Amino acid sequence: MKTVLMIRIPASSTVDGNTLVQWGKYTSAGTLIDELHLTAIDEINAALADDHPPEEIVLLVSGALCFYRRLTINSGQKKHLATALPYLVEEELAQDLESMHIVHGVPSADLQVSIAAIGHELLQTLLALFEQHQLPLTRVVAETQFLPSEPNGTSLLLDHDEVILTSPGREAVTLNFQALPVLFSGQSIDQATPDTVVAEAQANQPSRVKLIYSDSSLALPADKVDDVANMLCEQGWIVDKKLLVGAVFELFVQGYFTTKPYQLLDFRQGAYRCPRRTGRFIRRWWPLATAVSCWLLLELGVMIAQGIVYQQRAATLWQDSLTSYLSIFPNDRQAQQAKARQQMSFNVKQVLENRFRSLEQPTAKTPVLPMLQALSKVASQTRARTLEFNNTSGQLVYEFATDELADVNKFVEQLATVGLQGKLDSANQGESGVIARVSIRR
Repeated sequence: MKTVLMIRIPASSTVDGNTLVQWGKYTSAGTLIDELHLTAIDEINAALADDHPPEEIVLLVSGALCFYRRLTINSGQKKHLATALPYLVEEELAQDLESMHIVHGVPSADLQVSIAAIGHELLQTLLALFEQHQLPLTRVVAETQFLPSEPNGTSLLLDHDEVILTSPGREAVTLNFQALPVLFSGQSIDQATPDTVVAEAQANQPSRVKLIYSDSSLALPADKVDDVANMLCEQGWIVDKKLLVGAVFELFVQGYFTTKPYQLLDFRQGAYRCPRRTGRFIRRWWPLATAVSCWLLLELGVMIAQGIVYQQRAATLWQDSLTSYLSIFPNDRQAQQAKARQQMSFNVKQVLENRFRSLEQPTAKTPVLPMLQALSKVASQTRARTLEFNNTSGQLVYEFATDELADVNKFVEQLATVGLQGKLDSANQGESGVIARVSIRR
């Protein structure tokens, strides 16, 4: 069963391991497990049951330690809300903006956006403190966002050392008890009270204040409630009392569980993002991802093993084929070098195919004797000098000497009568006659 540990920290200027806090364990639906506790921070971990550690730890921060407002923005600010955020709260905050950690929610349809802020130094101190006591915070939220205002007048939620004031159309404001006489005095009503109360006072109508308190074991003494009620009555206010069912702490806890996730303002955003919540999606699918990873690793191992086996088999087959090739062509120097260097790029199949292709190509060789026999019939008037025959091209080159150039032309013409083709390559006049060179083909 998923459990959520809710902790409420008081509005104290100094927070350490000895600070008393209210806490309790809840189910994911918001049902209290066991009972509420009021102990020091360093005692919480020891009081938790070891067999059911909480999956989420949520810290409720008092409104005196943080800032919460609902502000109206325009359409241009909605598009660039992160950039416009400091300017929206600049007039609302008394501290330097750079010292504050500011977060915002999703704008509503009427361009209302929730904004909360807390000091960087305070937030870092809280995170380090709870981490030191083995209580890593999953969320840090402002408790004032869970206390809506009532439409029929001003409300005062009385707690131990603080009072939370709400009025129609305004967010909750956390005060101390010493501020109540000043706030609700007749002299300061126009300056310090909500607009609705001011309107009633101007109309000379009695103003109404509702006191909300609890009588649980974690509540403040009853005489303190009476003191506040008497003070308000002396100032001319009509006082109504409302008794809570349970502690004030439970009121904020129920507000936390009923708030929709996208409406919740959590300070653990940006640089303070919770690493546990960031990896929640991965943890949800971790078993499936583990199974898929194992399957992929197994497939990869099988493929690598097959590759090694096929590579060894290919090397063996190449050696056998090259040995068979050298047994037929032992004088092939390229094959011998490939075998000595284990150069498997030497393709035995391709070399054999090239050899077979050259053997299949017919070579038309011209017989030389018939050509010489035909040449002798027309070469009686010439004096032979050289005779060359190219067996590959089937061309006969005949160099001879004659008395005149006309005899050379006559010789070339006579070659055609015996079935030969003659081409005069050169004819030069020498001392003893003309020396000619003629290429002859069939």
